[in-house]
Amino acid sequence: MHMRKMAGMAVAAILLLAAGMAQADFMIDTVRVGNANNTGEWSGESYGGYGPNRICGAVGYAYNIGKYEVTAGQYKDFLNAVAKTDTYGLYGAGMSNTSYGSGITQGGVSGSYSYSVDTAFTNRPVNYVSWYDTIRFANWMTNGQGTGSTESGSYTITGGGVNSGTVTIPTAAERATWSTGATSYFLLTSEDEWYKAAYYDPAKTGGAGYWDYPTSSNTAPGQDMTEVTNSGNNANYYTSPYTTAVQNNPGIVTRPVFRG
Repeated sequence: MHMRKMAGMAVAAILLLAAGMAQADFMIDTVRVGNANNTGEWSGESYGGYGPNRICGAVGYAYNIGKYEVTAGQYKDFLNAVAKTDTYGLYGAGMSNTSYGSGITQGGVSGSYSYSVDTAFTNRPVNYVSWYDTIRFANWMTNGQGTGSTESGSYTITGGGVNSGTVTIPTAAERATWSTGATSYFLLTSEDEWYKAAYYDPAKTGGAGYWDYPTSSNTAPGQDMTEVTNSGNNANYYTSPYTTAVQNNPGIVTRPVFRG
């Protein structure tokens, strides 16, 4: 089963468009994805994967994508900055779980909530977050962290509540414009942005194209850091089939995309 054929995954990735990060409470490491106007490829159910058939991976601008998943430590800082009352339900009890959660706990009472994270989970991916949580995190990052708004920035949320509100999502044209502007915008990756960052290789043997797996290989990666059957082709994933493993981890805020 080709990992790259998973269209429409629930995993979120943070993207950065534009000038780069200003001084902030914490930094998100990003990597540049260049080669604007690359060619996409067909993906979907008819091509060995999931979701509707469509051409994926073509992106007309350069962007930066988060090098690592958003961590529990970073999300804890977000909560301490904006969720002392937690009007928008940015914290969920499941986050405290240390089996499948994030080791983040909430203390105090509404109006003075504080958040801490188990030291073993500080640099692990945050889990048990919703789509609304992730776009509010992206807005907060766009607005410079601290007391920055969660309801506007990269996304405009009107009539917002806990996992609710009308959201204005940036169009592809806006994303392209932001990629060359002076302001930095954090967003969730589009499917094409994620797909390109994961699988596209402009220096692929035989010409630019797409790998089947995001380890720059057409062979499924092993799970052992000392992989011997295909040295260097390994990844951290559950023991279920590779594609199932990704689908079994909803709510991870992975790589942010940042415009610019």
